[in-house]
Order: sequence, then C-alpha cells, then structure tokens
Amino acid sequence: MRIQSFMTLLFLSLTFLLSSKVHAEGIWFPTDRPNCQVWNPNPNIDETATWSGACLNGKAHGKGTTTWRWREDGKFVLRLIEGEMTYGRRLGQVKITYENGDTYSGKLDKNGDRVEGQGIYTSSIACKNFEGVSVDYSKGKTDLSRDAYSGLTITLEIDDDMTTRVIYKGSTERRDALTIEAANEDFISWSKYLDDVHKIYTFYNKQSLMSLTEVQTQLYSGMPQVRVFIGSCG
Repeated sequence: MRIQSFMTLLFLSLTFLLSSKVHAEGIWFPTDRPNCQVWNPNPNIDETATWSGACLNGKAHGKGTTTWRWREDGKFVLRLIEGEMTYGRRLGQVKITYENGDTYSGKLDKNGDRVEGQGIYTSSIACKNFEGVSVDYSKGKTDLSRDAYSGLTITLEIDDDMTTRVIYKGSTERRDALTIEAANEDFISWSKYLDDVHKIYTFYNKQSLMSLTEVQTQLYSGMPQVRVFIGSCG
C-alpha cells in the first residue's frame, strides 16, 4: 500500500491533479466525548472517532486531534487530523497523518477535502538492511571487499511539488535534498553531489528494493572508489 502510494505521488504529482473524491452526504458524528460531535463528510463502515480537545454547545471546538478508525479490507485503520476545530468542523490549517503513513499539512474545505495550492502532501518510503560491495581502484588494482550500512534506514520523502529529501537514520541522522534524474513505471532515480562524491539512489517499484551507488573520486590518484548497496523497502 505504501509503495503504491509513493509511486502514485511521483507520477501523478499530487498537487491535487488527482480528482476530488465525491463524498456521500455528511452527518454529525459522535466522538468518545459525551455530547461532543464532529462533522463526518464521508462515513465509513464500523467507524469511530475520538477527540482530544474541548467541546462547546455539543460540538468539538478549539485545538485538538481527531482520530478516525474504520474497517478497510477486513482490517481497522487510523487517520489522525490535528488542528483547530470550529463547532465540529475542520475549516483551516490542519496536519493529517493518513492510514498509509503519508501526511498533509495545509487547508481543508467544508467537505474535508484538501484545498488546491493551500498545502503540501508528502509520501515516503523507508528502506533498510543495506548490504553491498566496495570496489577501490585507487590502489592501482581492483580491490573488492564486502561492505554494509549496518543498522541504517534510508527514508525517501517526496512532496507534491516534486521536492525530494533523503533521511539517514542510524548512528547519526542527516537530511539531504535530491534531484530526480529519471523515472518510469519500474523505477525512480535521484542523484546528489557531495563534494567529490556522487550518490545515486534508485527505487525499484516492482521489487520493492533500493540501490545506493556512491562514486568517490580519489583526488590524489584520480581513480574512483565505487560502493554499491541494495536495501529492502516497505
């Protein structure tokens, strides 16, 4: 589900090029707070709602988090919406964490839809268990050795304006901006230049794998060192 969402965001560029959902007629919906309802523009089967904030005149009101829970494909899923509530309705700036882990920060309209041009939708995919090999040509001969990014998780985040970030989590954490080099239905490839190191990240959709290639030019010899890693994504 996450991988499908990630690829959809890339190729459809979710700056609301996606068609808006057609909602069923909404209803006032009970929460876990007594006499404290919220507006539900699109009720789902077996749905419940909790509200963390205050209530006014029988409606959720003020700052807080709504947690929606419903059944999808036989399993319960959660969606969190943080921000201001005005007499039971979300009208204004919010942060939504979707059931697949994607996020949206921006405005909603009266139907609960994202407002075009008024927010950023971010999809991400995390890859780990990187193992690979290193080939060092700088010693005058091919030097092949095993290598690994032990305990490292690489997360790629892509916004609907096509901004892409890579986040390293392991012994240290670092964030880098990336440039998309090529993409089709099978793969996406980004690159990043860091001084004398060229990093190429390629995500393979069908295999749920990411390759990370590092090419570093040894300035004193002019010969490169090449490291190639493969990690699993989910």
